Amino acid sequence: MKVAILAVAMSERYDAVCNDVAHHYRLLSETCPLVEEVRVFAGAYDVTAFPDVPVETFERAEQWLADDKGIVVLLHYCDGHLPQGAQWRAEGRKLIVRWHNATPPWFTFGVQNQNANHALLGYRTVMAFIDRSETWFWGNSDFTREQLLALGASAERCRVVYPASRYLDSETSWPTADDPTNAGDGFDLLFVSRVVAHKGHTNAIALADRVREITDQPVRLHIVGKGFDEPSAFSTKLRDAIKAARAEIVVHGAIPDDALMSLYRHADAFICLSEHEGFGLPVFEAMRHRLPVVAWATTAFRTLLADHPFAFPNFDLDLFAAAVAALKQPGVKTQLLEVQYAIARQYTAAMIAGQVNDALAAVESPWGQPANDDLMRAAVRFRPNIAQALDTAHRRMLEVHPKSFDDTVAFDAHINVTSLYDLRMFKDFIRQKQDIITALTTPVARPSVMFPPAEFSLHRHVGTKSTSAEGNGPTAQTMPAAYLVFGPYARLPVGQYEATMDAVLTIDSDGIFAFEIDVSADGQECVKRSLTLGQGIYRLDEPIAFGWAQEGARMELRLRAVEPFLGSLVFSGATVTKTDVPATVGKAAPASGVPSFTLPTLTWPAWGTALRRMPGKRRARRTFRQGNAARDAGQWVEAARLYDAGLEDDPDNFAYLVQAGHMYKEAGVNETALSRYAAAYRLNPGDADLCLQMGHFFKMTGDKKKARDFYEKALSACGDIAADAGGELASMGGG
Repeated sequence: MKVAILAVAMSERYDAVCNDVAHHYRLLSETCPLVEEVRVFAGAYDVTAFPDVPVETFERAEQWLADDKGIVVLLHYCDGHLPQGAQWRAEGRKLIVRWHNATPPWFTFGVQNQNANHALLGYRTVMAFIDRSETWFWGNSDFTREQLLALGASAERCRVVYPASRYLDSETSWPTADDPTNAGDGFDLLFVSRVVAHKGHTNAIALADRVREITDQPVRLHIVGKGFDEPSAFSTKLRDAIKAARAEIVVHGAIPDDALMSLYRHADAFICLSEHEGFGLPVFEAMRHRLPVVAWATTAFRTLLADHPFAFPNFDLDLFAAAVAALKQPGVKTQLLEVQYAIARQYTAAMIAGQVNDALAAVESPWGQPANDDLMRAAVRFRPNIAQALDTAHRRMLEVHPKSFDDTVAFDAHINVTSLYDLRMFKDFIRQKQDIITALTTPVARPSVMFPPAEFSLHRHVGTKSTSAEGNGPTAQTMPAAYLVFGPYARLPVGQYEATMDAVLTIDSDGIFAFEIDVSADGQECVKRSLTLGQGIYRLDEPIAFGWAQEGARMELRLRAVEPFLGSLVFSGATVTKTDVPATVGKAAPASGVPSFTLPTLTWPAWGTALRRMPGKRRARRTFRQGNAARDAGQWVEAARLYDAGLEDDPDNFAYLVQAGHMYKEAGVNETALSRYAAAYRLNPGDADLCLQMGHFFKMTGDKKKARDFYEKALSACGDIAADAGGELASMGGG
């Protein structure tokens, strides 16, 4: 067997996913008898992070895979956009998705919106892989396997393979007597995690305060992990919680191994009140270093820490605090460390090697597949006649439907408890949607919505007015070639808009640097503006116009530095203004939002020659608006006539060619509808939404072959478009 290990990135030595990739390479190349050749490929990598792992580019992967269709792909994936996903799914080869789980969006919705959007993309991508029969899944815990089953994966294709820690090969010491150095007054608590909303930072602070309250002793909470200074809404909330804490909070940030080892040695307890863990490596690393653990046994911990006395299934601050206080009682720590030693011994390199070998063997042979959990229940197996009948019927079903998944059926997980997050998320979503629609349909000349910085995701070097007020910016730093600002993922009504950033960019480097501002709808670019700027201070407040033809699509406004530079960026939000309101409507809406960032004289470079709008195109826009009104009133024929009239003045207007096609289709004039769709397709054959709509059209008119062709083209998109196209293909079957 030849294996191609694919990873989005191999750049960080301390990253859990990167370490898992490196461990799989070492294991498969050195000790796995099934594998004759293994290579690692990544979209981005740092050769110094894992010197013993020869990482190659995705381009090299394409060459190797094209030469041999028998190569098995092992894809390490968590969440977010996966550009090559559709291509890899389309190839007729065996594919393993090593899923590191994705944090549900309700944890980060409203405080780290980019994380929430990545999570949604992640779940959609995993569902697209589930829809492919030649795909197997390696979850990092029983909990992640359950999550895969809840998304529709068949139990026979899901394996559990524990993740590899960089401390996996370190020796676990047998517990000794209670350490007298930790028996004094006060408590030192350790918490290790990157700054993400679901990891439980504020829970840990609340616990430290509660321990101080019930023991009346000094408490120090040591927080280790990167991301504390990032200008997200959650990081701001976390800094506020630290200021208000009664316990002493020591923020270490990202630290080297020797400093972390020192904290492990001197802390009284390791705290983990995370709300979502696919596995929870820091807890096992703490147990390997003989540090008592107090944890909330939710998600993966519910089974992994089932035998741990201080891992409580329900969230109860008083109980967590009581566990910390109990560690000072004679004999408690020693007995707890004995239990932890036994738990930690269940997580070893040998166990992971066995899991990997068994999972690879299952890919090669149907006899290695795990049994369906529901068929292995005692209620079934203790009744042989029933068990045999179910087994026979189930095997026949898998022959007919090998993916064991129906895209048209939505269902809840088996533990369908409504949480406070569920209620908050949907309340906020409905309120935000109503607020946006109300604001943008208000009868004023230029209705607008101001999105504050908290609605965006910002690169960690980007400042906001709040961080500037706290003394954290703006200061000159090396800004990377990357997206510096992206968001707010709001759903806009159909229409014409302008987006205006409120940002101040400072360039201290000599030379000329390129920047891009773009607007996209569900990842499909609508418009892009390029800038070339030299040394100086610039206010980025020039409106960028765009049309919005996809009702319900998520709008993303992004600012990208094409190349690195020395300087700073202070971002204060953005305003989206609807520009296609009839001129007869009343006065303009007053400006809203954060006051402008005041600097002395600012210079703004010319954007280039101003766009000269021809009279014909002005007339076309007016006619298109009339067509929109007729469309909204359900007057399909009149709307089609008006769209055609506008297209006479603006014949290459992609959005309204599509709209004209829709109207003729609704009116039953299919031949003309096809003509308009075809004209739009000639302008932009890569538009996934158009391909989806043309698939619907050909399905409606009975041309299944063409419908299938266009649905397959639509699969190149991410999110709802690809999911809808996949659902249509599945419903059409193999004919």
